[in-house]
Amino acid sequence: MTTTNAELTIHERQTVPVHVCLDADIVERFLKTGPDWGRRINAALRDWLKTHSPHEIQL
Repeated sequence: MTTTNAELTIHERQTVPVHVCLDADIVERFLKTGPDWGRRINAALRDWLKTHSPHEIQL
């Protein structure tokens, strides 16, 4: 039986280590949330992607 990504829990999803540059104020706000702040950034991005597309962002 094949499991789709949608069927996986957040703890079972495969993660990929990446290096990104974030604004200092963004990092500070997430750091204040304590351990696992990086996972919270991931969760925030995942939640945003439910209603948006990365193509919407104007750089």
